[in-house]
Amino acid sequence: MTIMRRREFLLASASAGAALTVSIPEWANSSEGVMAIRRPPQDFLGTLPHLMELAILPGLGIGLVEHGRSAWQTYVGVASRATRTPISSDSLFPAASMGKQVFTYGALLLVKDGKLDLDKPLKEYLADGAPTGNWSEKITARHVLSHTSGLPNWRDDKELTAAFEPGTKFRYSGEGFYFLQRCIEHITGIGCEQWMQDRVMKPLRMYSSTYLWRADADKRGCRRSSGRRSV
Repeated sequence: MTIMRRREFLLASASAGAALTVSIPEWANSSEGVMAIRRPPQDFLGTLPHLMELAILPGLGIGLVEHGRSAWQTYVGVASRATRTPISSDSLFPAASMGKQVFTYGALLLVKDGKLDLDKPLKEYLADGAPTGNWSEKITARHVLSHTSGLPNWRDDKELTAAFEPGTKFRYSGEGFYFLQRCIEHITGIGCEQWMQDRVMKPLRMYSSTYLWRADADKRGCRRSSGRRSV
């Protein structure tokens, strides 16, 4: 599970093409050279209640990014029908597997540092708990990040094995990302959350974003997801 504030989400979208539990950083609301926030078209806003009813959606936050900056933001409804907490720029949202995009950006920074090779078998980084089977020796970070590793989404209690030769087919895999996460933790010597905070979140001013549960999440409208893993 991953968490961000809306302001961070908009900045991440503009800066890194990524997302998580979200918010735009504090400077996005300042007057330091930032484009003045314009209101979205009223006819568009008028359709939102009906669209939200069709989608059974209690609340949402929407923003437009132009030239890398927030042009406008609007918040409608509540984070939960039970708590009735209004959606605001300070709200947190579970972004689930959208965290994989941000994790990918972090992994590519490690590639840039020369510490991770996209085409080196991941078993050479970490053999403990690695996939088994015929094609396990071939699985690379490139395969994992492109969902072509052949690994299942989640394995339950079964052994982690590839269903086909890596690189030959597409198969969405959470297990692949989880194994790559463990490899990165082994390479860097620190936890994935700390690595992502140091190299991605803080540099992008995504100060509320996290792959772990925050103590203030409930107060900010974020409900726990049923996600099983960090990424």
